[in-house]
Amino acid sequence: ASIREHGVLEPITVYRSDRNADTPYEILAGKHRWMAVTELHKENPDEQKWKNITAIVKTKQEMEANDFAEADLIFTTTNTERRDEMKESERAAVCRMIASAYQHQGKCDTDMEQTRYLVEQKTGFKKDKVVLYMRLSPANVMFEFVRLVDSKKLSFTGVAKYLCSLTKDNQELLLNWATDKAKAKNSSLDDYLHENLTVQSMRQIMQRQKQLQGLATNQKGDLTVEDLEEIIVTKGAEPSAITVT
Repeated sequence: ASIREHGVLEPITVYRSDRNADTPYEILAGKHRWMAVTELHKENPDEQKWKNITAIVKTKQEMEANDFAEADLIFTTTNTERRDEMKESERAAVCRMIASAYQHQGKCDTDMEQTRYLVEQKTGFKKDKVVLYMRLSPANVMFEFVRLVDSKKLSFTGVAKYLCSLTKDNQELLLNWATDKAKAKNSSLDDYLHENLTVQSMRQIMQRQKQLQGLATNQKGDLTVEDLEEIIVTKGAEPSAITVT
């Protein structure tokens, strides 16, 4: 409904802050409503209905009682609902923030299954996506790969799922190898990875990493350029079995 026609139908939610005497309230939910009313007041300064806006006020004591977790939940959920075209990395950040807020409130502690359930209920995301969002973090995936997932050059539910389990050393090797390959073919890195880093090739890379991690001499599962050549360049051939001598 139009605010101009019907006014503000739902109160905004604010936090009473003592950080700045000039702006004592921080908006947690309803910033777009507040901005709309502000603009309407500028257009119609004499109209009483645009001089005020109804708000639910959260006190400093209420916020500090749960380490500001309630504010995080209000803020992140509102922004998720407002943005239909959020990037996958943004959705992932929202899921992690909500999980952290629930943990601060003591609703799930370290129980990851309960945490995922609460995030699923709060965001409306399906369970398998919540699991993946919780793992799609800077701690697990290099920025370049996250960027390609956000731009849909790499599939989120396919390629990204395996990238989250690939060690950072192996991700770096893969990125450097792909960069050299793209240059040799006069192609962009984005296009090269889009064309060659498929769900099948990522599954095989993960199989190779697990094979290597089973060796006493390579417990980190470090891949080699030869591994990548065999798996990606040969387009789908199953990785060779590793022989221990």
